Amino acid sequence: MSETRPARPLWPLLLGALIGALAAGLQGQDAGFDLRNYHWYAAWALLHGRFALDVAPGQLQSFFNPLIELPYYAALSGLGGAGGTILIGAVHGLGVGLAGVMARHLRLDRITCVAVMLAAAWAPVFLDEVGTSKGDLFVGIFVLSGVWALLRGQSMLAGALTGAAVGLKLTAGPFAVALLVAALVGRRAPRRVLAGLFAGWAVTGAWWAALLLFTTGNPVFPMANHLFGSPWAEPLHFAEMGYFPQGWGWLTLPWDMAAGGEASWRVQWRDARWLCLSVVGLTWLGRRRDRGDGGLLLAWAAVAWTLWELGSSLVRYLAPLEALAGLVIAVLLRDLLGARSRLVTLPLLGVLALWTRAPAPDRVPFGPDLFGVVVPALPPGPAPVVITAGEGALAYLAPAFPESVRHLRVSSSVVWHGDDTVLNRRIRATLATASPLLLLTGEDGDFEQEALPAYGLGPVGPCRPVASRLDSGLLLCLIQAPTDP
Repeated sequence: MSETRPARPLWPLLLGALIGALAAGLQGQDAGFDLRNYHWYAAWALLHGRFALDVAPGQLQSFFNPLIELPYYAALSGLGGAGGTILIGAVHGLGVGLAGVMARHLRLDRITCVAVMLAAAWAPVFLDEVGTSKGDLFVGIFVLSGVWALLRGQSMLAGALTGAAVGLKLTAGPFAVALLVAALVGRRAPRRVLAGLFAGWAVTGAWWAALLLFTTGNPVFPMANHLFGSPWAEPLHFAEMGYFPQGWGWLTLPWDMAAGGEASWRVQWRDARWLCLSVVGLTWLGRRRDRGDGGLLLAWAAVAWTLWELGSSLVRYLAPLEALAGLVIAVLLRDLLGARSRLVTLPLLGVLALWTRAPAPDRVPFGPDLFGVVVPALPPGPAPVVITAGEGALAYLAPAFPESVRHLRVSSSVVWHGDDTVLNRRIRATLATASPLLLLTGEDGDFEQEALPAYGLGPVGPCRPVASRLDSGLLLCLIQAPTDP
């Protein structure tokens, strides 16, 4: 007798949340570059109306949609480092649970379902990001929910969920196109999917795109500014270009990921699921004629991979596909082998897990204080302007200062001291009238040696230390007001 298809199995979601909470709690609190550079600052800035006061403390990422940063900020602000991290880990674990939900929906047995979930959890991106401020797993929940909705024939909902993901984080764009192609392959009302995509994006992303458009003239500022030509920044694309494969690497990337190293990441890691998915997918294409759910999932995976590789090649942005890779492999093997597939699927997923190596975690132990930031007493008188220079991750320190303090980032990834841009003119206008001026600096001050004199700033001193659990060697220094450079 065939197994009935559960409509809404709850236990995979609960198990996934438990796995996420444990994985996050055991690894500790996020201390990564993105948290320090802009994640924490972006949420605080949104809640405290800093858009018109500060100038890019988080570099170009200061202009990313801050809505996605609010859950982490709220969790850790309300529950502390340990409680907030575990809660966010449980939320991230829902992506693992959704892989299990889809496995049961597609009539995979319970043991294979658990194996698919463990494959989603024992994965480099998941282990690196679970419980942290990075948004890829959070966005992945919307993307995976969209795939589940499409499998159930809820095309409008599928589009809306995926569109909401794109509104929160533009790197989810490949999954929107992939969903539309999957709807075409599976004959799941692609027009309704398209309508849903726009509706979902309108809810989460339209407000920020409109703000950027009316403020800077570029709805995705500063990205693609070579196309939009906003006077706020130089006409550059501002995209990350350091992760693309070279030469034959475009074709051998799954093998390179399996072999280990720094392919598509700037850390040491290893994962063979991409190579396995490629081999099983090509075999399925060569032997199957009826497409069904396997064809829908494979179309979604293939389009998402292709557009991801062409668009960024940074493996973190593949988090939703990483979560579903085990499921796609299991479904395709069932189509190929029938009832015998379990004898192949379970050992294969086990071998993939044994081969997987996640990057070293960038975390700190939980403590009584989130970041342990202590700012020295500020000079008496008017509220100072705090300047940071270069590309160090220091914006997370801004909330530790009084709200009356303004924060300027000079010579960073979005503005250079020689630029004739609105951002640079705003910086110079502020410096011309501000007093006192303070320099917030870390151990790497190479940019400051060139940037500060270019703005007529200096000499620097005296300096006092700034305490932080996430950094060492932080200093807050008094600097002179601008002179004619």
